[in-house]
Amino acid sequence: MNVKTLQYVVTIADCGTISKAAEQLYISRSALNTYLLQLEQELGTPLFNRVQKRLVPTYAGELYVSAARKILNIQEQLYKEIGDIALQARGRINLGVNRSIGEKIIRETFPTFHEKYPGFSINLTAGEHVEKDLVEGRLDWAIMGYGTAVPSPPELEHDILGTCEVVLALPASHPLSAMAAPPGQPHRTLDLRLLREDAFILLSPGRNARRIADERFAAAGFTPNILMECNGGLIASQMVRRGLGPAILVETLFTPGDGACCFSLDPPAYWTHTLSFRKGTVFSKAEQFLLGLVKSYLKSDKSE
Repeated sequence: MNVKTLQYVVTIADCGTISKAAEQLYISRSALNTYLLQLEQELGTPLFNRVQKRLVPTYAGELYVSAARKILNIQEQLYKEIGDIALQARGRINLGVNRSIGEKIIRETFPTFHEKYPGFSINLTAGEHVEKDLVEGRLDWAIMGYGTAVPSPPELEHDILGTCEVVLALPASHPLSAMAAPPGQPHRTLDLRLLREDAFILLSPGRNARRIADERFAAAGFTPNILMECNGGLIASQMVRRGLGPAILVETLFTPGDGACCFSLDPPAYWTHTLSFRKGTVFSKAEQFLLGLVKSYLKSDKSE
């Protein structure tokens, strides 16, 4: 067993076919297939079942892939430590973010990072599977958000970067927007029942902020009319600013005077930003610099 073989098997599992894996690994299909067959003969059991032209890991294959990812992660951590001794002229960060806020943070911080580390690239992953990809080693670390208590899978550690409020946002043109507090003042509350007849813009079911919204609608005693469901908070906030309807979203998606008015929920709800990473992760100097930018952005954004 060598590192190359481990990478080959992991790539086959990720791609699902020899052809796609060979293309990603820059080797011939026949050579990769030979590697796999020889390994299966050496182990005395198949690692993949051939199902409708796809390779699906067997139980033995799942064990092999899981162990291979751990070994490859150890190698990666070692290279990071060695890389800190060198100049780190080039590199890549496999970074996961939650949609909307995480994407906004990277959009605002990456230009400064790129100016200092022009040889570094960021492979950005966003969506519902970020935590799973982080646990399985596909990501180096992630900027995540939680609307409830921060979960703690045994493989991960979480550093809290900051918190922000989850608010009820109304278009500035809405008749009830006049009840909002002046800019710079603490948000006032608004009885959600006053919006019973409005059509809401909400995040898709399953999103953390959507769970908070659903809980508040249930407490208010009505099922909301839904104009639109979005996977991303940025799109939802833009729809609010365009005057299409109210939404329940994180406060950092809005700034004073941008066409929306914000109210606190009753009782208030908060969103926690975390830096999430596998236990034992070593952060390179480049990653430490990017993390500093992220923390500075969250601090300044919260104070505005």
